[in-house]
Amino acid sequence: MRYLFLIICFLYIAAFAESQVITGYITDEENNLLSNVNVYVPASGAGTVSDAAGYYSLSVNLQGKITVEFSCLGYKTEKKEVNFHKTGPVKVNVILKPEVFITDEIIVGAEKNFEEETLDIPVRTKTVGIQEINSTPAISPEKILQGISGVNVSSESGIFSSTDISMRGLGGNTKGGTLVVVDGSPVNKSDAGSVNWSMIDKDNIASMSIIKGPGSVIFGSNAMGGIINITTRRPAERFSADISSSYGTYNTFDTKLRLSGISKESKFYWKSFTSYRKSDGYINTPDEIIKENDSIVVPVYLEEFALSGLAGYSFDDKNSVELSVNYFDDTKGRGVKIYEFAGANTQRNTIHGFAKYRGNLGSLKLFANIFVLYEDYFRLNEYYSDGEYALYEINSARLENGAKFMTQYNLSESVELTAGAEYKSGSVNGADIYYTSTDIIRNKGKLDIMSGFIQAKIKPSGTHFTIVPGIRYDFAVFSNALFSIENPSYSIEYLSEYQFSNTSPVSWSSFSPKLSAEYAFTDNTKLFATIAKGFRAPVLDDLCRSDQIKGGFRIANPEISPEYLYSFETGADVKFTERLYAEISVYYNIGKDFMYLLSTGDSVNMGYTIAPVYKTDNIGEVKIYGVETDLNYSLNKKFNVFVNHTWNQSVISRFVVNPEGAGTDLTGKFLTDIPDHKFSGGFSMFTRIVNFSASANYTGKRWIKDDNTVDVIYLLSDKYPSYITFDAKLRRTYKNFDFALTVDNVLNKIYTNSKGYKCPGRMIIFEVKYSLSRKLEDRRREAGEYGNVRGE
Repeated sequence: MRYLFLIICFLYIAAFAESQVITGYITDEENNLLSNVNVYVPASGAGTVSDAAGYYSLSVNLQGKITVEFSCLGYKTEKKEVNFHKTGPVKVNVILKPEVFITDEIIVGAEKNFEEETLDIPVRTKTVGIQEINSTPAISPEKILQGISGVNVSSESGIFSSTDISMRGLGGNTKGGTLVVVDGSPVNKSDAGSVNWSMIDKDNIASMSIIKGPGSVIFGSNAMGGIINITTRRPAERFSADISSSYGTYNTFDTKLRLSGISKESKFYWKSFTSYRKSDGYINTPDEIIKENDSIVVPVYLEEFALSGLAGYSFDDKNSVELSVNYFDDTKGRGVKIYEFAGANTQRNTIHGFAKYRGNLGSLKLFANIFVLYEDYFRLNEYYSDGEYALYEINSARLENGAKFMTQYNLSESVELTAGAEYKSGSVNGADIYYTSTDIIRNKGKLDIMSGFIQAKIKPSGTHFTIVPGIRYDFAVFSNALFSIENPSYSIEYLSEYQFSNTSPVSWSSFSPKLSAEYAFTDNTKLFATIAKGFRAPVLDDLCRSDQIKGGFRIANPEISPEYLYSFETGADVKFTERLYAEISVYYNIGKDFMYLLSTGDSVNMGYTIAPVYKTDNIGEVKIYGVETDLNYSLNKKFNVFVNHTWNQSVISRFVVNPEGAGTDLTGKFLTDIPDHKFSGGFSMFTRIVNFSASANYTGKRWIKDDNTVDVIYLLSDKYPSYITFDAKLRRTYKNFDFALTVDNVLNKIYTNSKGYKCPGRMIIFEVKYSLSRKLEDRRREAGEYGNVRGE
């Protein structure tokens, strides 16, 4: 495989050895070099962004006078008429003038795609651009989200385990409340609603937009708490290649190779990526649990391999197609080893692909996307319990596929109409095969969701008022459900009463109206309000799988119904000065038929212990309310500070006892694993010598049990203790090299998560990246102008 990449590299160098480029530096009126400025050529669709030194370079294969746009949040857009010729690089230095105003959140990148424009509505949105992604002290993409108000990141063991992300108090024990979209394709699995964050390469992200709450009709099921919309980087140079390697704590090694390019006519573009990561890991089991465990506890570990490719073609500046294929293979240890060579472990082989079209048909904007995601999931379990050895494996085939079509049309200068349809299908076919008994346990199910939506964005000319009404219709069908046991032994006999098969298809439907409005009192102050209804179908894991969980046994519930969320939110943005601005949001949500994992009051004899029985069920009504406050300050373009706070309360306001009865009436109880307070803060400092950033994250106390009583087995408390972590990053660019030192959890704070595992503690990662591109070659030619740029 490595030779194939080298051959591609040499072929592109040979094919595009001669290229005309536009280069230069971008500064403000005080001669400060500006990074992360968008440079865009509308005639060809080519674009790039300026680097930390304010330098940009862009391949352009056009002749004559061409318009080049330079834009950056906080500055007026500058347009330059450039005369392109064949005599060599065209140098254009630009000075941007500041612009004091508040806008809707924008996507930072070479261009703003149609599917991103549809998210430009009056709801609370946070966009993380390239510069912030590069400067954030994060060793994984989900770590970037930890510092955002209203977002809770829960990981069993950091990079060594899966990660659950919840928003706006919809955490607890559910994974399906946050929808994650990558380049227009959803990556949540219908099996459990989870996302394999290890598949997403942090350095390939151009922007992450976090849309909070269910206020957008463009997305439906799984978007109750909000949406994380990820846009990956698009090639901007004729040819670019970089290779990076990192090494750190727990013998963690990672290497990556990226190649990308654009054809001579700037129509065809491509990129490829491959990576390999391995780590010896650490022991994540708390000492008090090790003492009571018969099994041999060993470190959790990981080994990952990724390979991906993308190709696109721009027919003109308005119509383009893209095709992407991604492959990911990983193995992660589960911290127990007795007889098996690799011990208890989890393996995932995943293929994710999509094809999409963006274009214009006259004045009509179009977007179409089809996707497929297949995961071959394998888990090996071995353990001792009361002297009895058990060995079994779980094989699960998980398939997701779907399509989406959207269109946008301007009815007038004041009214923009968006409409579309979406289809998504998810299925699971799994089996638990026991080697220490005769048992084979099978489960399967399928969930299909068909949707249609329409949204209008109304902004009367000459006013400061915007209103966005919309409605979405979802129709979901659950079918092919089965949970059965073949050749049940004594140790599995307790499962027999929970079998089911040949169930009739079950369907649900819902209309979800949304209404949001915004009023800008001045250029520096705006107020918005949103009323919305959200709909979420159950996940297949809750519908058709019974298995052991921490502290008990969970049974499938094929009779569970969807949940509905009625959301009310208001907020304000205030820009006090050019450098200081604040955001505040107040939200109140009412969850009807809320899905929640709770004790049924029963217990089962599992052969070696009596275990309580849990089941995900509709529990009645939940009320969630909270306040988010964000404050951002820029001393100048080289020093930025942020701080935010989230206060949240998630309470079961009305508990409906299921027909089988439940152990405890949970009315007035708080949802588990949701912190009451969350603080985040940090700063970024950019200098010519080194870039330095640091952040702090405080997570408040969280309820442990659904009845809010004391955990008398391990923690001897009713709540997990609060904790605070500090992270830091140093980065230095020298010629073609980029050096970075990231320290995660600087003070080595050890805390236990909601699943009873210890965090990895302090992790130190040192990375070196070497880049080869025409951009860097041109920069070396222009090195004499570094730091002394005044304009064209």
